[in-house]
Amino acid sequence: MSLNTASPNLPWHDVGGFFRSLFGGKVTKILVNTGVPCSHRVASGGCTFCSEETILPPYCLDASPVQVQIRQGIQLRSQRHSWQGYIAYFQRGTTTTASLNQLRDWLEQARREPGILGLAIGTRPDCLPAPVLELLGEKARALPVFVDLGLQTIHDGTLARIRRGHSRECFDEAVRRLAAIPGLYPIAHMILMLPGESIEDMRASFRHLASLPLHGLKIHHLQVVRGTPMEEEFRQSRLQLLEPAAYVSLLADVLELVPWSFVIHRLMGDQPRQELLAPLWTYQKNRLITALHHEFTRRGTRQGSACPDVARPVQFP
Repeated sequence: MSLNTASPNLPWHDVGGFFRSLFGGKVTKILVNTGVPCSHRVASGGCTFCSEETILPPYCLDASPVQVQIRQGIQLRSQRHSWQGYIAYFQRGTTTTASLNQLRDWLEQARREPGILGLAIGTRPDCLPAPVLELLGEKARALPVFVDLGLQTIHDGTLARIRRGHSRECFDEAVRRLAAIPGLYPIAHMILMLPGESIEDMRASFRHLASLPLHGLKIHHLQVVRGTPMEEEFRQSRLQLLEPAAYVSLLADVLELVPWSFVIHRLMGDQPRQELLAPLWTYQKNRLITALHHEFTRRGTRQGSACPDVARPVQFP
């Protein structure tokens, strides 16, 4: 079915409106840590920008049982807001590299928890073998499954420089395989201002994404986190980082290039202040939304203005 899921008055297709249309109210994600490490980090040291541990809330740090983490996460989230339900998000590491039986058990534990309306799993495009896709498709017959795939850029030279460990072609194939399964929602992660990339390089990345059967995007600005290989590049003044106004302008540029049907799950990255080296500006979400809205108004454009707005049906039973 095709959903009109945009929030009123926003010139981009935001995830809040999509979730309200899909689930009938406000939902939020509950992070789950299975303890499975990033396979690429284990084998090759990982990506130059990545520090997995900084993104985890305290209840996830010891990889306690899935049900315990979900219940603790729901308790924490419900202290400040009232939610229609929750999405269990297997974020840390590469959970799809676990044994098939273990992965099935984790997903089923999450699915059975009261209040869980969907599942989300973060993985790599080179870690989705056919049995895993079959399992995800099986779970998607009961509730939607969002699959987050790191890409960051389509340019193989940059992918090699940041040590992603896969090619653009590998990512494209993973997206097509996921999109062919009803109930699976592939989401691409992108980083703006990776080392060595020009504005035109970044625009080219989003023009390419527009040709893929993606459900949505998570867009981050380049951040330098303590303890990562990229920290050395930063200290050697080899990185170009963005000021807030420039980032807002660049966001508008790339959003104009992707179809309105793409759901925007994230507009910026965030890291704990004590772990972030640069950029040191902090942009509250509401300020970012306001500034981006004003930029689109000034231009007289919106998401998809610079690309054919080909409708992509939402696959959900």
